[in-house]
Formats: sequence, C-alpha cells, structure tokens
Amino acid sequence: MDNENNFLAILMFFTTAAMKSLGEVEDPVSGKKDVNLDEAAYIISLLETLKDKTKGNLIPQEADNLEQSLYILKQQFIKISAKKQ
Repeated sequence: MDNENNFLAILMFFTTAAMKSLGEVEDPVSGKKDVNLDEAAYIISLLETLKDKTKGNLIPQEADNLEQSLYILKQQFIKISAKKQ
C-alpha cells in the first residue's frame, strides 16, 4: 500500500468513527446508532490536528478529502448538537 492509500485509510478510519459517534453509522458491535458528542468532538479535533501537522505535505486530493471530511463532520456535529438542546 502506498502513502496516498495509507493517508486515505487513516482519514476513512477517523471519519467513520466520528460518523458513528454522531449516530450516523451503526456500531458494529451493538448494531445501534448512538450519539456521543464528546467523542465526536474529540475525533474532529484529532482530524484538525492532522490537518495542521500535514499542511504543505499532502497532495491536493488528500488535502481536499481531509477538508471535505472536516466540513461534513462539523456540519453534522452542529446539526446533532442543535437537536440535543
């Protein structure tokens, strides 16, 4: 596996974990969709750190994928947070 595929695998791992925490993906163990906003916020912050630490070192497709994932996760986080209030 090359570095580009490794980066995309890491991104997909964290994005899927965040979507699970936002109740958008079933937990593979329980089969339930549970919301854990603290966990989702933590994973989003990890992706933000990844973005900051890799700035200038990603190919355009990797940077775009990371930006898109963060945008989608943040929008979903805001939507779920508003419903919880």
